[in-house]
Amino acid sequence: MKPVGTPSDYSHTETVWRQTGSYDAVLRHLRSKGFSKIESVKAVREFCDVSLGEAKEITHSSDVWKDTLADSQQLHDALFEGADEAD
Repeated sequence: MKPVGTPSDYSHTETVWRQTGSYDAVLRHLRSKGFSKIESVKAVREFCDVSLGEAKEITHSSDVWKDTLADSQQLHDALFEGADEAD
């Protein structure tokens, strides 16, 4: 079963996982095909058979997505700040 709401080009993702067993190889493949970080989380969860929490951690902490880490953290912090203010 392929993740829903993502680009249709999953043709080699499962093959990359089976051949390498490497999360970074899968993420590198997905990013090179234009997948977003969220789409990559969904694909890692599906093809690598890990929980959603594990897929998020694997993707978020990967070398493949490290260039987005600061932006992701700022968004995360802003969301929590807004939630605290709403309480």
